Amino acid sequence: MALKVATPTQSDVTFKPRNGARAMPEMVEAPTAPPLSTEDLMAMAEAWMQGQLERARAQAQQEIAEPQPWWDIFALGPFQALAPFPGPLAPHQVIKLGQSATVLTILYLNPFDIVVNPPPTNARDFLTSFGMIPYSVRLQTGNKTSWTLAAGAGLQATQNGVLAPFGQTFFINAFTFTPNAVGLHEMNITGRIGIEGSVAPFGGYASWIIDPDTDILLPGLPIATRPTLRYETPVLFHVYD
Repeated sequence: MALKVATPTQSDVTFKPRNGARAMPEMVEAPTAPPLSTEDLMAMAEAWMQGQLERARAQAQQEIAEPQPWWDIFALGPFQALAPFPGPLAPHQVIKLGQSATVLTILYLNPFDIVVNPPPTNARDFLTSFGMIPYSVRLQTGNKTSWTLAAGAGLQATQNGVLAPFGQTFFINAFTFTPNAVGLHEMNITGRIGIEGSVAPFGGYASWIIDPDTDILLPGLPIATRPTLRYETPVLFHVYD
């Protein structure tokens, strides 16, 4: 398993000879990159999800005689805006105390399998045809080091939305949080379609986590080409001081 560490950005190195003596390395501070906005992250997630859908549509869909999933929920992150040199880097699962990070969630409606008949209708079209079905996504975070509820802004949060317009396949929400205690943190994400007490509500949790952090053996590859999919595990991140 690759070790997740806070790695400073490497500086450029120039060599300048002085009076014929051996050239000594001179450290040049790397320029500060502009921070990533929530809109940038959501656009990246939308492009990634759209690519996954196009690949799925290009594959022949095999019919199987069992109930098909109506929906699913995924999580991406955490991400951090690039802080002033030397870091930490973004995306990253190691966060300095007092800094903020963002986790994205994607609520996905199945556009492939017929779930209502007649007329033959897939889950996405059926659920978005009403234009008023609500959904909610909830974040719950614990500090595994102290075995307590995680302290900080945005670590226990809920966002709500509506499954509209008609034919929309996925819905992205961004949760930004700022931990105020050190330790290894575990974040669980749950989702719900429909209001409490409705005839047929849907409930679930994010079982697929897309971890964009670079690993020591595969450095520098972006999420579009090397997403690390983890199944049945929560979002994990470490907060250090």
